[in-house]
Amino acid sequence: MAVSVTEQMEVAERIEDFYILCVYEQYSMKKHVQFLQKEFNQSKIIELPEVHHTFHAKSFVVWAKTYEQNEALFYNIRMQARKETVMEIAKALVAYHFEEHPTLEKKLKNPAILDETMHELQQLIQQTTFLSDKRWLTFYYDFKNQVKDWVIVKLLDHVSIEELRQMNDTDLNYLFFDFFSQQLAEKGEFMQVMTDATNAYLEKWLEEILCELKKTNQLPKILHHLQDEKTKMGEFTAQFTVENHLFVMNNLPYQLVREAIYKKNFEHHIGSPYPTAIVLKGNTEGRFEINPFVRDHALQYAWEQVGKISDIDVDVFDALCNVFLSRKRQPNELIKVTITDLLHYRGLKPKRSGDGRRGGYDHKQKIQIMQSLCNIQSIHMSLTKLLSFEKGTPQYTTLKGRTFLFKDALGQDFALSPHEPVKEIYFSLDEAFAHYLTGAGRQVALQHMKALHYHPTQQLHEKRLSRYLSWRWRTQARKADYLAPNAIRTLLDSIGIPMNERLPSRTRERLEKALDQLEADGVIQSWQYEKWDESIAEFKGWAKIWLETGIIIEPPVAILKQYATIERKTTKKVEKKKTLKEVRQQRNYSLLQLAEELQLSISELGEMERGLRPLTKKVQNWLE
Repeated sequence: MAVSVTEQMEVAERIEDFYILCVYEQYSMKKHVQFLQKEFNQSKIIELPEVHHTFHAKSFVVWAKTYEQNEALFYNIRMQARKETVMEIAKALVAYHFEEHPTLEKKLKNPAILDETMHELQQLIQQTTFLSDKRWLTFYYDFKNQVKDWVIVKLLDHVSIEELRQMNDTDLNYLFFDFFSQQLAEKGEFMQVMTDATNAYLEKWLEEILCELKKTNQLPKILHHLQDEKTKMGEFTAQFTVENHLFVMNNLPYQLVREAIYKKNFEHHIGSPYPTAIVLKGNTEGRFEINPFVRDHALQYAWEQVGKISDIDVDVFDALCNVFLSRKRQPNELIKVTITDLLHYRGLKPKRSGDGRRGGYDHKQKIQIMQSLCNIQSIHMSLTKLLSFEKGTPQYTTLKGRTFLFKDALGQDFALSPHEPVKEIYFSLDEAFAHYLTGAGRQVALQHMKALHYHPTQQLHEKRLSRYLSWRWRTQARKADYLAPNAIRTLLDSIGIPMNERLPSRTRERLEKALDQLEADGVIQSWQYEKWDESIAEFKGWAKIWLETGIIIEPPVAILKQYATIERKTTKKVEKKKTLKEVRQQRNYSLLQLAEELQLSISELGEMERGLRPLTKKVQNWLE
């Protein structure tokens, strides 16, 4: 006797909620598989021993109540499964692009480059497309219902509808899961149902993603330039970064030390025989000295170091800071790092060996890192006036000491030498900085990895702008005032780039080129001039007006996400912007794109988002 759809639905409604979890057997996920097998073999968990090409995975079906008891573990498994699904979409995108551009395939024969392509596309899909949590949940509910309906239909071939109706809920659910288990053991037909249900969604998503990426031309941009631009960072740095960003300290002394290094401000000054950089900035006064850790010929060595200071020192400085922030557990704990780790942070590729495989870094690269470490070890701070806050009360204090302290494996002071590379380096933070990493004094910022990857001479503007903007965004996080204009004069001064008085157009062109590169690399989301009239550039003396012009620079989504909790602690006015901001981000608009569509200035729209200006009728209509 045929069973109606209504009768099937009645049975389906009595089945307890369950989850189907797919665990990918990569190294990081093995512990999850072992945990499931160990802890739940005696409960209602059904293992799906599935293999897809060279891709191995295990799936489990768990009761909702079992899921809730172990939610943290299962949630991580689900998020990993999402990432792997997005990776499969990324592979399909590359395959599609190979068909469009057959010659490109040869460029991606290198496994390391292809691997980096996959991960960059994965991030692009996650960040710029429509795959929100809501879309994932809709997919999962549809998928689960299809699976449930299929099991019930197959079950009704063996048990009558009347028998199912007469069962109590407990017996019905045990029968459902036992039959489910039997079908899974036979694999074939059920696996095809799961595959078809998944592919139906993925094919639809793939079409929409392709359409979206074609509009922005991002897919060919990534694939065509990858061979020249991509770097294999290795597992080490991946452990300590967030969405291509790393954590660094964001206190004023830390920023001042970095500026003194990349601006090369160390000169002769009264009061010290050592190279000195004077600090007179706002409420802060003092000096930084190159005072070497060596005992013999220290003064001569110090002045030799001045000529060897470079932006690479700042890269190493930030890398050490990120390692320290990521690993430190105890106040006096020594942190171990290797020269190779620091070269990874800088985005450098190991040289190839004779057989074409990755060999290692050459001696010159290692010496360069050792020189930077020696320069950092030599810096001594003496800030005689520094504004700080104790329980909300401003007060002046002093700060003296070094930045990082370098030790041997036994914890004894160790004088580094640029001529003698060491495999392992042990370091800790001096007390002068330790105060900024504990309690209310803790101040850290998110900085894009590109700041360390950019070439120290050919991409100097990009490198220094990346670093300065990360500092500025963190200081603006409390008020969420990210769109406050940056005066061009201030930008150039902050990155230590002088104006070309004879050919000012070169300064302008180079700055605009750097900002375009930052936007292309995802360091910033967008940029534009504020109230700049291009006709002014036709008149003599235009450069003076240009220097006072503002530039609005929109931070990337990763920065906004990271500082969202800080922003939420502000006034109710800031809270009002969430509606407009959330809608804009859900529709995948940058602030610049929406401002252009609504024919508003980006500063006006930004003020509306922050609740500093009422929404116009046009904006309200767009929201509705």
